[in-house]
Amino acid sequence: MCTRANSRHPSRAADEWQSCSTAAADWFKKNWPDGKDSTPHSRSTASYQSHWNAPRAKCFMLVRVETQDYNWRGSEHSVPEQVVDSEMKGAYATFAQTNGRNPGCHIEGHVCKTHAQWETLVRALYLED
Repeated sequence: MCTRANSRHPSRAADEWQSCSTAAADWFKKNWPDGKDSTPHSRSTASYQSHWNAPRAKCFMLVRVETQDYNWRGSEHSVPEQVVDSEMKGAYATFAQTNGRNPGCHIEGHVCKTHAQWETLVRALYLED
């Protein structure tokens, strides 16, 4: 999924949006060919959303991986999320939570304690113009 940025130059914005969408889809297909991964002790499902951020001139991706781990302690469910750029030059923001407890994130010097705070900051800093 790709969100479209607003711009004063519609054709340039459309080109940047399309390029971002393609780069993100290529990255996702390379790293998550069928959107799933499994081992004898875990199962993961990944999804992404891409967005061309005109002010930063970057293609950002919000990558979400839902994992169910099975170990000697029982079962653990985690849903980490990261904001990365399509060139994979590193994570700009991360959110983690296991079994619905101890949520936390780090975003450009901001710390959040809830998923709602995470969503608000991610949208404001990366996924909106």
